[in-house]
Amino acid sequence: MRPTAPDLGGSGPGSAQSLADRVLAISGFPLALVALTDERGDWSWSLRGADPAAGATAPNPAAINPGAHGAATPGSGAPSLETPTPQTASLALQTLLHRRPWLVDDTLQDPLIGLHPAVVGSPWVRRLAGFPVQARDGRVLGCLCAIGFEPQPFSPELIETLEAMAIDLARSLEIQELSLRLRQLRRPQPSPSSEGMAQPAPPDAGGPWLLRRQVCLQGLEALFQVRAAEGIALLRLECLAVEGYVTAMGVEGLAVLMDAVAEGIGTLLPPQASFCRFAEEEFLLLVPQVPDLASLSALAARLVAQVSATPYRIGNDTLAVALAVGATLLDGSQPDLGSALSEVGVARRLAAAEPGGGFRLVDAVLRRKVRDDFSRQSRFREGLNRGALLPHFQPIVDLINGRTRGFEALARWRTLDGDVQSPSEYLAVAQQLGLTGELDLAVIRQALDSLPALAAATAGACPAAAGEEGFVMSMNISAQLLERQELCEQLLAMLAATPAPPGWRLQVEILEESMQLSEHRLDAILSRLAAMRVGVAIDDFGTGYSSLARLHTLPIQAFKIDRSFVERINDPIAPSNQLLRTMNTLAIDLGLAATAEGVGSAQQCDWLRRNGFLSGQGFHFSQPLSLDQALDHLRQQASPASVDAALEPGPQTPPQARSWWRRLGLPLP
Repeated sequence: MRPTAPDLGGSGPGSAQSLADRVLAISGFPLALVALTDERGDWSWSLRGADPAAGATAPNPAAINPGAHGAATPGSGAPSLETPTPQTASLALQTLLHRRPWLVDDTLQDPLIGLHPAVVGSPWVRRLAGFPVQARDGRVLGCLCAIGFEPQPFSPELIETLEAMAIDLARSLEIQELSLRLRQLRRPQPSPSSEGMAQPAPPDAGGPWLLRRQVCLQGLEALFQVRAAEGIALLRLECLAVEGYVTAMGVEGLAVLMDAVAEGIGTLLPPQASFCRFAEEEFLLLVPQVPDLASLSALAARLVAQVSATPYRIGNDTLAVALAVGATLLDGSQPDLGSALSEVGVARRLAAAEPGGGFRLVDAVLRRKVRDDFSRQSRFREGLNRGALLPHFQPIVDLINGRTRGFEALARWRTLDGDVQSPSEYLAVAQQLGLTGELDLAVIRQALDSLPALAAATAGACPAAAGEEGFVMSMNISAQLLERQELCEQLLAMLAATPAPPGWRLQVEILEESMQLSEHRLDAILSRLAAMRVGVAIDDFGTGYSSLARLHTLPIQAFKIDRSFVERINDPIAPSNQLLRTMNTLAIDLGLAATAEGVGSAQQCDWLRRNGFLSGQGFHFSQPLSLDQALDHLRQQASPASVDAALEPGPQTPPQARSWWRRLGLPLP
């Protein structure tokens, strides 16, 4: 049963006086002392029971403190809200200082209070059980004390009962404190709009409240902490298809639109509801007293239907906003606020994936999916921390002389059983969990950590072995990483702290889809990479959508042609030969380096070489190598016999290749 929030004053069922009477009844002690503090830091005291020295009830507070409120009529013996003597009050203060149960079964034998005035004088305390009332964050909210006049050990049952009472009281006080805070802070949210723009009108006195985001989350977190969130419906509402309006009107225009949507949401919620602006295009709703999922479904359907059907007049524009709503009914199965927000966020994403939006409720199936995702995310992060990611390096080969010119950093995943998973398995998990950016950083960190050893293995290598620019370490970065500013900053800091060793250079590979990011944002990131002398290549070129204008203007030095084109060389049904020639010509005309990926046979390698391709990678040359294997590979290449072979005349360099090499100022093989 949820405890009733106490009333610190008066003599109601939650007052200090009533609580002291309960301590008397539970403990069987002759005296009980309760001290409580309110949200302002004011204290309320109650001393209840019989004073053996006086032979009657505890002293009249008017006699101790003239003018005290709630004093009994002298001689009446009626219960009243009593104020303890300074000596007795100091025992409560000792309990507060302990911050844990304080049990003294014989005070005269206790070194701490054996000479205390309340022990050697009135009221002659010989037995004391004190229990602090503490909030979950460690704040002291008060204390409960049972006082006896004869020494005697405490029974475990009594200790357990009084301690449970102190814990329940702490939870009740937290609930009351939260209620007071919300009543004080419930007011219209300040609009992020600039001055002069329309502000949302304050809601009616009896209507739902639009809270500040921080207040809303803090209140919900407090409800979880005191286990009082059950029965609250939690909804996340995302406004869909407003990107075009944002592009045209900017963030100020978006703020005006969201203010209008907020006003519409407020008219559809019950009076006891609260909501806040949770993100740029998203609201978070808290609706208490929702009895079941059917009622929650009706509320979500009403929000979607009416908000989506309302035309919003912003200046000279009339807009319609589609909604995607994820909703859950808090029932105690969510361990904390984070898990509740995550499961309702999954429901919102599923609703947003439907044409025109809609709503999704968190049911048993969806909750199981969310928990499975949490479990997989936890295992994935634990794997990253324990070193489950194994760095591997696939050689990038010079097609003219057959020598390794660098590596692409890849990774394999080692399970707890020692098995090594293929990339498709762990990459799929990372994508589903939204952790692809973190995975990129982990692979890049391992590649950079491996560079000193790789550079040592190539020390003194023949210049012709790597070309004038030296060996390359190429590393992949996903669109998810580029979209998150904090991950981009981590990447740039990592590259700045670990420059390439002599004879090596760094290169990052981005997918064509990444070129659809904001032009200003992508150009800023690539420019910072260029300033650090880190090359940029487009990975899987030809499989995505890319603008040739951006390919020409962005600081890009190379592209890597997707393996699907190489696999179809001389294909009898859909040969890719002409497409490959066109892509290589484009690279030459733009002054870019082109690498053919997925070279799997000598025939493919020979065709690429004869048609002007200079570098390639694939299983025909080597599978991805562990660090030790990559070091052996480089040492063998650097051996005298290998160097002599590299200096021998090779096959005739094709005219296109010779033209490209001259353009870059590289020596012909």
